[in-house]
Amino acid sequence: MFEWALIEGRTPSERNAGVDAALARFWSMLKDPPSRMPKVMPMTPAVAPKFSARHPRAAAIFDNLHMMHDIISDVLASDAIPHARKREVIYAQLDELRDSTTNVMSWKEWREMEATMGAEAHDHHEEQP
Repeated sequence: MFEWALIEGRTPSERNAGVDAALARFWSMLKDPPSRMPKVMPMTPAVAPKFSARHPRAAAIFDNLHMMHDIISDVLASDAIPHARKREVIYAQLDELRDSTTNVMSWKEWREMEATMGAEAHDHHEEQP
């Protein structure tokens, strides 16, 4: 959503138009929730390949934080996890996210996400203004 606004826009006017387009896309997803929302969390290389190429560490950090936010939100919203255990489950998830030996993806695999995510991720590309 943000690639056009932050990477492609050459002038302030183009960048502003890109921000406006990204905001319009975001709000359009909320018009009939959840039918217009993404079905999967697209990784940054799939939706912002130029940003990912220019700033791979920042993009990977963004993906990891996005994933962490989704996991914690799922735990908090889940009726299957008793309220008294939510903190414990969240901390266990945080431990796993910090574990450099679990669920590890190589830089090569991460960069290939644009191709491997398939059409689902590409459905959420932002159109140029």
